[in-house]
Amino acid sequence: RGYVQDFSPEAEEFKLVSDMKNEKEKIIKKSQVAWMCTVGDFANIPRYLDVIKNKPSSFDASPAEEIYQFTLLNGEKIYALSKQTEKNDSGFWVTPYFPNDKLDGEIYIYSSKLRDLSPVVM
Repeated sequence: RGYVQDFSPEAEEFKLVSDMKNEKEKIIKKSQVAWMCTVGDFANIPRYLDVIKNKPSSFDASPAEEIYQFTLLNGEKIYALSKQTEKNDSGFWVTPYFPNDKLDGEIYIYSSKLRDLSPVVM
Protein backbone atom coordinates (compact mmCIF):
# COMPACT_ATOMS: atom_id res chain seq x y z
CA ARG A 1 0.00 0.00 0.00
CA GLY A 2 1.32 3.41 -0.89
CA TYR A 3 1.87 5.89 -3.68
CA VAL A 4 4.43 6.80 -6.31
CA GLN A 5 5.90 10.29 -6.35
CA ASP A 6 6.72 11.96 -9.68
CA PHE A 7 5.19 9.20 -11.80
CA SER A 8 6.53 8.91 -15.33
CA PRO A 9 5.26 6.01 -17.49
CA GLU A 10 8.66 5.77 -19.19
CA ALA A 11 10.58 5.12 -15.95
CA GLU A 12 12.00 1.59 -15.61
CA GLU A 13 11.16 1.45 -11.91
CA PHE A 14 9.04 3.33 -9.37
CA LYS A 15 9.59 4.15 -5.74
CA LEU A 16 6.50 3.12 -3.77
CA VAL A 17 6.25 5.35 -0.70
CA SER A 18 4.27 3.73 2.08
CA ASP A 19 1.39 5.53 3.72
CA MET A 20 1.90 3.32 6.80
CA LYS A 21 4.29 4.37 9.56
CA ASN A 22 7.50 2.37 9.97
CA GLU A 23 7.26 0.78 6.50
CA LYS A 24 10.18 1.20 4.14
CA GLU A 25 9.88 2.42 0.57
CA LYS A 26 9.76 -0.32 -2.07
CA ILE A 27 11.12 -0.30 -5.60
CA ILE A 28 8.66 -1.67 -8.18
CA LYS A 29 9.92 -2.55 -11.66
CA LYS A 30 7.86 -1.37 -14.63
CA SER A 31 7.72 -4.98 -15.86
CA GLN A 32 5.61 -5.81 -12.76
CA VAL A 33 2.98 -3.16 -13.51
CA ALA A 34 0.02 -3.41 -15.91
CA TRP A 35 -1.53 -0.02 -15.17
CA MET A 36 -1.18 3.00 -12.88
CA CYS A 37 -3.82 5.45 -11.72
CA THR A 38 -3.35 9.11 -10.85
CA VAL A 39 -5.93 10.53 -8.47
CA GLY A 40 -6.73 13.91 -7.00
CA ASP A 41 -7.76 12.49 -3.62
CA PHE A 42 -6.75 9.11 -2.17
CA ALA A 43 -10.14 8.88 -0.43
CA ASN A 44 -11.73 8.38 -3.88
CA ILE A 45 -9.70 5.26 -4.79
CA PRO A 46 -12.63 2.88 -4.02
CA ARG A 47 -14.79 4.85 -6.49
CA TYR A 48 -12.06 4.66 -9.14
CA LEU A 49 -11.72 0.91 -8.72
CA ASP A 50 -15.49 0.47 -8.89
CA VAL A 51 -15.91 2.36 -12.18
CA ILE A 52 -12.92 0.84 -13.95
CA LYS A 53 -13.73 -2.76 -12.92
CA ASN A 54 -17.47 -2.73 -13.72
CA LYS A 55 -18.93 -2.32 -17.18
CA PRO A 56 -21.19 0.76 -17.20
CA SER A 57 -24.87 0.16 -17.86
CA SER A 58 -25.33 3.41 -19.84
CA PHE A 59 -23.17 6.05 -21.44
CA ASP A 60 -23.76 9.74 -22.01
CA ALA A 61 -20.73 11.55 -23.42
CA SER A 62 -19.57 13.45 -26.44
CA PRO A 63 -19.11 11.49 -29.70
CA ALA A 64 -15.32 12.10 -29.50
CA GLU A 65 -15.13 9.81 -26.48
CA GLU A 66 -15.94 6.13 -26.27
CA ILE A 67 -15.85 3.66 -23.43
CA TYR A 68 -13.42 0.86 -24.13
CA GLN A 69 -12.89 -2.48 -22.52
CA PHE A 70 -9.18 -3.13 -21.98
CA THR A 71 -8.42 -6.80 -21.38
CA LEU A 72 -5.08 -7.40 -19.75
CA LEU A 73 -2.92 -10.50 -20.23
CA ASN A 74 -4.01 -11.81 -16.82
CA GLY A 75 -7.70 -11.58 -17.84
CA GLU A 76 -8.43 -8.46 -15.79
CA LYS A 77 -10.74 -5.97 -17.51
CA ILE A 78 -10.66 -2.18 -17.22
CA TYR A 79 -13.44 0.08 -18.51
CA ALA A 80 -12.54 3.68 -19.33
CA LEU A 81 -12.99 6.53 -21.78
CA SER A 82 -10.42 6.50 -24.55
CA LYS A 83 -9.63 7.97 -27.93
CA GLN A 84 -7.05 5.21 -28.38
CA THR A 85 -8.31 2.67 -30.91
CA GLU A 86 -5.34 0.31 -31.11
CA LYS A 87 -2.27 -0.77 -29.13
CA ASN A 88 0.91 1.25 -29.49
CA ASP A 89 4.49 0.45 -28.47
CA SER A 90 4.51 1.82 -24.93
CA GLY A 91 1.06 2.53 -23.53
CA PHE A 92 -1.56 5.24 -23.22
CA TRP A 93 -3.65 7.35 -20.88
CA VAL A 94 -7.37 6.69 -20.41
CA THR A 95 -9.96 8.37 -18.19
CA PRO A 96 -12.37 6.66 -15.77
CA TYR A 97 -16.02 7.24 -16.67
CA PHE A 98 -18.05 8.58 -13.75
CA PRO A 99 -21.71 8.79 -14.85
CA ASN A 100 -22.85 11.24 -12.14
CA ASP A 101 -19.84 13.47 -11.54
CA LYS A 102 -16.19 13.82 -12.50
CA LEU A 103 -13.20 13.04 -10.35
CA ASP A 104 -9.68 14.14 -11.23
CA GLY A 105 -7.38 11.40 -12.40
CA GLU A 106 -6.24 9.21 -15.26
CA ILE A 107 -5.04 5.67 -15.81
CA TYR A 108 -1.92 4.71 -17.74
CA ILE A 109 -2.15 1.24 -19.31
CA TYR A 110 1.07 -0.45 -20.47
CA SER A 111 0.70 -2.00 -23.94
CA SER A 112 3.01 -4.87 -22.99
CA LYS A 113 0.37 -6.06 -20.47
CA LEU A 114 -2.63 -5.55 -22.78
CA ARG A 115 -4.24 -8.45 -24.64
CA ASP A 116 -7.05 -6.55 -26.35
CA LEU A 117 -9.02 -3.32 -26.43
CA SER A 118 -12.48 -2.91 -27.87
CA PRO A 119 -15.27 -0.34 -27.71
CA VAL A 120 -18.10 -1.14 -25.32
CA VAL A 121 -21.43 -1.48 -27.10
CA MET A 122 -24.39 -0.04 -25.13
